[in-house]
Amino acid sequence: MKIDSIINFLLVAGAIQGFLFNFVTLTIRRKHGPAIIYLNLVVLFISLNNLQAWFPAAGYSSGSYFIKQLVVPWYLLIFPCFYSFVRHFLGIQD
Repeated sequence: MKIDSIINFLLVAGAIQGFLFNFVTLTIRRKHGPAIIYLNLVVLFISLNNLQAWFPAAGYSSGSYFIKQLVVPWYLLIFPCFYSFVRHFLGIQD
């Protein structure tokens, strides 16, 4: 088994697990505080980043040069959401 196939499997498994986590936490009938919303956003952005890295590696990208170069920087949104999650979870005031 090649290392590329292992990495591709981990990328897809992480993305699916992240989407399932978001689905389960948002469908629970409890009240969702801001900490849970920010945690869901962190997991969603990590999952989207994994999928974006996996699609070209697996050969699922379009043949168009413009589409291949169109990359959304999901990783830039992870840190602010994680910071907000920690701030709301720990109850830190400004």
